[in-house]
Amino acid sequence: MIKDHGKNVLDDSDFHNKIIRYHRDILLEPARTRGFDISHGRKISNLQLIAKLQHFGAATGLLECTWKPLVALWFASQDARYDGS
Repeated sequence: MIKDHGKNVLDDSDFHNKIIRYHRDILLEPARTRGFDISHGRKISNLQLIAKLQHFGAATGLLECTWKPLVALWFASQDARYDGS
């Protein structure tokens, strides 16, 4: 259960709109303003831009997955506080 100040945020009727506004106003618009939405001379989609931002450490809410255990181990051990196990 996700809680914010003691209440379940998923019960908030406006939760979906808050997520959309976060991605649009906090992630996408500033990135587009700075030109991060151009790749190989073409404008990329919102999903591509969010994936690009996640690659550089933005909090996007996207979940990364891989079929390759060594790739997963590499990402799991990037933070010095964790050993990958």
